[in-house]
Amino acid sequence: MIFSGHGRLRRAEKDVRSHDLICSASVAFWDAYLKGDVKAKIWLSEGGLTDMLGVDGILEKKLQPHTQ
Repeated sequence: MIFSGHGRLRRAEKDVRSHDLICSASVAFWDAYLKGDVKAKIWLSEGGLTDMLGVDGILEKKLQPHTQ
């Protein structure tokens, strides 16, 4: 999949679903960490994105060490 939706010779069936998932995850991430949106952060951290992915993806997280 090419995220912009352009440049493929053949259209894959999952491209639309992948595009929707990438958009939802990206917007939630930016809302949570740039806008400080608590609901978006909870959705990301407590399984909302994982539930949305279903069988179409796997969410992997890289935990950052806490800094004081």
